[in-house]
Amino acid sequence: MGTKLQEARIKKGLSQRMLGQRIGYARQYLAHIEQRQRAASRKLQSIIAAELGGDESDFFEASGLAK
Repeated sequence: MGTKLQEARIKKGLSQRMLGQRIGYARQYLAHIEQRQRAASRKLQSIIAAELGGDESDFFEASGLAK
């Protein structure tokens, strides 16, 4: 089972590469966030939430790690 972030991205029909292109971040960076290897900045959390159609708290813990 993936993170809520990954599930929402897939539900929207986006690959990591496609999402990265839409928001200006590399696929590898997004992969690390989805795999909880990196925390997302508040700015990136906001950008991702807006692109996926949710609230930051839907996808991220307070620490910035993906849920």
